[in-house]
Amino acid sequence: MMDHKLLINKTITEVYIYIWPPYLEIDSSSIDVSIGLRVDSQNAIHRFCTMDDNWSPVRIISDLPSSFYPFYEYESRLKKWKTGELKDIIGYEVYSFSDHPDFSKIVGSEITSISYLYIDEQPPFGFQITTVEDCIQTFPSADGSCFQTLHFNKDMISAYRQMGAVKVCSI
Repeated sequence: MMDHKLLINKTITEVYIYIWPPYLEIDSSSIDVSIGLRVDSQNAIHRFCTMDDNWSPVRIISDLPSSFYPFYEYESRLKKWKTGELKDIIGYEVYSFSDHPDFSKIVGSEITSISYLYIDEQPPFGFQITTVEDCIQTFPSADGSCFQTLHFNKDMISAYRQMGAVKVCSI
């Protein structure tokens, strides 16, 4: 099992978004999108997502992306996937969001805590990565993973609130 606490006090130097192209997906809450963080300029990305059972939170360490789209192409490509204008799915698309204004309080900030998200007595279903002025919450979506920050994808976690109060518990 990975020791997630090792990321505490590390500085987030880059942010990447990994998205499985949402071919003909109309509902944004179903899109499989996860966040990848580069910390302390390491040559690795820490991806927070859900795998296999679509409920248990995991952190995957992977290589830096060899290629990626700039953040300003994200919305237009997303719309093209949703309408079927783009068709050839070859795997995840990666976008650099390090310079996106919604991540300005995350990039360059230190991770102050990492917590699990859970509802009642259920096993944890997501992570919360907290910095001084923002936080990232990652959790399952209908087709994979999803995440939100205080400024990006706001309130995507609302569906979980219908099942009970979402609680945060330090790791």
